[in-house]
Amino acid sequence: MVAVVLWCTTTTAGCASGDGAASTPGAPGVIAVTMTDNRFEVPTLTVAVGDVLTFRFTNLGAVQHEAVVGDEMFQMGHMDHQHMPGDVMANSIMVQPGGIADLTYRFDQSGVVLIGCHEPGHYEDGMVATINVTG
Repeated sequence: MVAVVLWCTTTTAGCASGDGAASTPGAPGVIAVTMTDNRFEVPTLTVAVGDVLTFRFTNLGAVQHEAVVGDEMFQMGHMDHQHMPGDVMANSIMVQPGGIADLTYRFDQSGVVLIGCHEPGHYEDGMVATINVTG
C-alpha cells in the first residue's frame, strides 16, 4: 500500500489528495513521494492547470535517485543531455540514499506530466510516475 501525506501551506487553500482530487488552482500543497530502487511510490494524481505542488522525495533505496518533472519531451531532452554527476538541471533534484528533497512545480498546461529518474537504467526500468493535468 502506498502512503500519501499531504500538507497545505494555508488553511483556506484546497489541496491535492491521494484519491486524485485536484487542488485549488495556484494553491500550494505537498505530496510525499517515496523512492525505492527503480520505483516511485506515488498515487496517480489529477491536478488542474495552475496548481502548484511541492513533491517531497524520500529515498529509501540503496542508490542515488533523480526526480525530473516535466512532459515526455522534457524527459527525453533531459536524457539526451550529457550531464555530469552533481549537475542539476531545471525541474530536477538528486536524492542520496536516506535523503529527503523537495521540488516545487507549477502545472501550466493540460496534458500529462511525468516524474522520471534518469540514473542509468532507472527510467527504462519503469522509474516513472504519471500526473494528469486537466484544463
